[in-house]
This record gives sequence, C-alpha cells and structure tokens, in this order.
Amino acid sequence: MVKIFEIPGLAVGKQRPRGRSRGNFVQMYTPKKTVVYESCVQDAYLRKYSTVDIIKKPAGVIVKINIFKQIPASYSKKKKRAIMAGEISLITKPDVDNVAKSVCDALNGIAYEDDAQICVLNIKKNYTAQESYVAVEIEKI
Repeated sequence: MVKIFEIPGLAVGKQRPRGRSRGNFVQMYTPKKTVVYESCVQDAYLRKYSTVDIIKKPAGVIVKINIFKQIPASYSKKKKRAIMAGEISLITKPDVDNVAKSVCDALNGIAYEDDAQICVLNIKKNYTAQESYVAVEIEKI
C-alpha cells in the first residue's frame, strides 16, 4: 500500500539541537521552528491516514519527498518562463537533506515504527505556480 499526503506551506529543514546553561549542566532542546513543522507533518499525515496501522519492523520503507516552492512574484516573465521550461532549478534553502530529516523524524511511530526502516529515500525540490507545499509518498517494501 502506498500512502500519499501533502504538507501545506514552505518546507522547513530540521535545525540543530540547541543548548542553554542551567547551573552546572547544559539543557538541550529542539528549536521551536522544527517542533512546529514536525507537528504540521504529523497533522497532515493523520488527517488522511488516521485509522491506518503503522508499518512494522522488519518491513522496509520507501519514502519520496517532493518540495514545491512557489515562484516569487518578483521574478521577471522571462525568468518565470525559464523556470517553467525546466531551465532553472530550485537551489535555495532549505537543504533537501534537512527537510528529509524533518519529515522522516516527524513520522516516527506514526507512519512507521522507526525511520531506520527507510531503505530508499528520494527527494527533489521544484518550483510551482501554486502555493508552496511538500508532497510525501510512503511505500512498504
């Protein structure tokens, strides 16, 4: 079974954990932007697949992530045409590996038991004329 869902809005890459001093030790925490985005990923998945069982070990998982970023209105008509023709690639932040980490970590225990089950990961950034969103496809091997 293939599970497909969309996360509305701009993609957010996983940020590094931060630390703050608390007396004689450092307390580590996940930045708020990452926590909020991972929550959005979970909500998007659960809205569509609330009753579906998670993929249990030892099954492997294939994850495909397509990041779609809206073409900025400030771009010239010539540049927009070049983007739509595939002549210009999306090379802006966030990095694809950080987005994959956000999405895959957020789905731990929800879509699959552990993201260590992911055997194949395919991720791509694209421009779109629509609003920005992230499309995710999860398939049990």
